[in-house]
Amino acid sequence: VHLMTGTGLVRAAPILSRWESHLVQTAIIGGIAGILAWSVAIPADGLKSRYQAASGQSSLLNLLQTLKAQGGLCQLYRGAGVVLVRAGPTNAAFFVGYEWTIRCIGGT
Repeated sequence: VHLMTGTGLVRAAPILSRWESHLVQTAIIGGIAGILAWSVAIPADGLKSRYQAASGQSSLLNLLQTLKAQGGLCQLYRGAGVVLVRAGPTNAAFFVGYEWTIRCIGGT
């Protein structure tokens, strides 16, 4: 999800003429891609954690019913704010590093 989002955003965004502007654009795209990727992964990870905590004593359907009774699917996003705030800068740096690496080894 992370790299697919980033690749799609790079293709959709107009490339600016100066390399520095391209660097900033790459960082912004990386930040957005990371936030979107974590937005998809957080609920699945939360559900997995709840299933593991149940130690096999509860089925997935039972966990979903309990989750609904405790406040709905929004419960899977508890604590997501910190993760999403961290995801922007971390993934921006990742994308810039990736771009520099590709440029240094002679890629496009």
